[in-house]
Amino acid sequence: MIDQEEIDNLLAASALDRVEYCIEQIVEAAQVWVLGTESGFTMFTQDEQGVFPVWPYAEFAELLRTGEEKPEAIALERFLQHYLPHFKEQGYKIAIMPLPTGKGVVVSTHDFAEYIQVAQEADDAF
Repeated sequence: MIDQEEIDNLLAASALDRVEYCIEQIVEAAQVWVLGTESGFTMFTQDEQGVFPVWPYAEFAELLRTGEEKPEAIALERFLQHYLPHFKEQGYKIAIMPLPTGKGVVVSTHDFAEYIQVAQEADDAF
């Protein structure tokens, strides 16, 4: 869980700081948060391309709810092994911690997996 002060600080942080924070927290918790409904997960589009948003905490996902979606946690290993290959096959990208301000960083599935791997290796080093 995250407190309001930390949420406010991250909303004001640079894109790079938010990406680093998000990846570190996802690795530490070993899960990603997404928005979903009974019929599937929420996706965005950018330049007519599918973009799948991920967050480190449910509270950030809640900020982008527009209807019946609700935050759902997916185990990181399941996300990497099951969802990411499908997204890559479909040509989707990953939105890392998109915000209601429209700020967010969109990366390829390959780059997202690489960021996670680097963070896991750094985490294992300590």
